[in-house]
Amino acid sequence: MIRWAFGGTYEGEHVVAELEIHRSTGWVLWESTMRIYKPGPNFSISSDYGYREFPDGKGGVIKEMHRGVDHQAYLGTPIPCAADGVVVGRGYHDAFGWMLIVRHDDPLEFVGKYTAYAHLAWLRNTPLMRTRVFAGEAIGCVGDTGRSTGPHLHLELIHAAGWFTPVLGGRGGGRRDLWDGGATELGAQSPARVNPEVEANWHGLEPYMGTGMRSHFGDHECQDLSTEGGRQLLR
Repeated sequence: MIRWAFGGTYEGEHVVAELEIHRSTGWVLWESTMRIYKPGPNFSISSDYGYREFPDGKGGVIKEMHRGVDHQAYLGTPIPCAADGVVVGRGYHDAFGWMLIVRHDDPLEFVGKYTAYAHLAWLRNTPLMRTRVFAGEAIGCVGDTGRSTGPHLHLELIHAAGWFTPVLGGRGGGRRDLWDGGATELGAQSPARVNPEVEANWHGLEPYMGTGMRSHFGDHECQDLSTEGGRQLLR
């Protein structure tokens, strides 16, 4: 059940959460017992997974599917890894800007689970390819790169056997290289890009839930991005 700050409730099949509308900004803040990724108190959700409407400039609207969750934060905020895994993607994407991709351990399923962290400030303090990372470990800094309206983390959860570069051959559909920038094979309408706000989609993982962040780099490496000590806010 969702409880809104202005009152009223909503019940959904996979939703067990309480939401509060931040009075000064209108952003949605999670106060949830759901076992889903929560980057912590320095972030708040500014755009959910699902269809969004934008003016088309002609008096109408354009619907666009947003296949991730946007977590607004101050420029330079350290980003915690969603779950234990290995870095398999690291590069620049025209829409997502600097991006990191982690494949997660899931002993229950053959299909891989990945998280993608987009619009990073840079890659200089992100883990290298094939580096093992852990839930809650700081793996990058919030930025505003690619197609972005301001500093935020765009987080995606992907269920796929592999999708970053063309198939190179081999058993079971072929081996795929690690992603190191440029386009990916994952289309805008791909069903592999699942909703990170649904608890069942994290099945088999132990997602980070907002406390006890670990860091492999000093906070100053992120905070140096900001003109006011990391206090630049989305929009």
